[in-house]
Amino acid sequence: MFNRWIQENDFKYLDKHFGINQLTSYRSTPYSELRKGLTDRLVPNHLWQEKTKERKTLLKKHHRLLLAADEAQRAETTRQDRIQEIKTQLQALPSQPSQAAQASVSQTGINTANTANDANDANDANDAKKLLTKELGKQEEASKRATRYRQKRQANLEASHGQLEKNQTERSELEPHVSRLDQLETDGKVRMDTAAKSLLDALRLIARNQFYTALQPFKAAYDNYRDDHDYFRDLTQSSGLLRWTGDTLEVHLTPRVNYQPKLRKILQDILAGYTSQALKLPDGSGRKLSFHLAEWTQFEITPRT
Repeated sequence: MFNRWIQENDFKYLDKHFGINQLTSYRSTPYSELRKGLTDRLVPNHLWQEKTKERKTLLKKHHRLLLAADEAQRAETTRQDRIQEIKTQLQALPSQPSQAAQASVSQTGINTANTANDANDANDANDAKKLLTKELGKQEEASKRATRYRQKRQANLEASHGQLEKNQTERSELEPHVSRLDQLETDGKVRMDTAAKSLLDALRLIARNQFYTALQPFKAAYDNYRDDHDYFRDLTQSSGLLRWTGDTLEVHLTPRVNYQPKLRKILQDILAGYTSQALKLPDGSGRKLSFHLAEWTQFEITPRT
């Protein structure tokens, strides 16, 4: 498990610092030139698949419209039943008390128990009639709106049905399976030329191996696997100065970070080890290299006169 973790981190490091997954070249070869060396076979037709997918979308839309129409029809049936029920209740309500009875009561000033009950019943009937009349108006207005919506919904259903028929006609004219090479050529597909990437990936792996080879002495001396790569990579990317002494090219590195004394001592020892290997500049001149860890405060730069 630990080796697997090291391997996955190595892939991540290759991608982040060496660009192993980067696209090197955009060169490609069209399939019209490659088809002679390829074996053809039948594959699903992309156009037929698109029409099938479009049909599923149209069917969902059509089914939603049908469901809405059915629910609206059921609601309208319930609404009409309620309208008839309200009309029946209005017809069954008692009529208002006669004007003669009201005048007799007002002249004599005598209000018997029966007369009071009749008046209360008449008031209740009047209130019930007002409520039923109000509800009847709302139900009839809702029925008118439902009629307008039903006409619009019917138009949408007819349009949806027409789209389904058009889709079915277009799909029936296509073959479900076609030649793979013909389809690739028709779609203008190309195959990437990976020769350049193979060469550059080999160079990336060589650079990675060289980096890890140079890292090993520092890795062993620093003994901290958490950030040893970061410190060493920062060292390899440091700016600095080159000084020619006549037989040796001195490389004075000035890192961007301030190292702790212990870490600075380790880096100085590592650079001294590189210098002791008598490394030479790879230009055929035979000039020797020496590496030093320095700071900008140690330099005094003067322009040439």
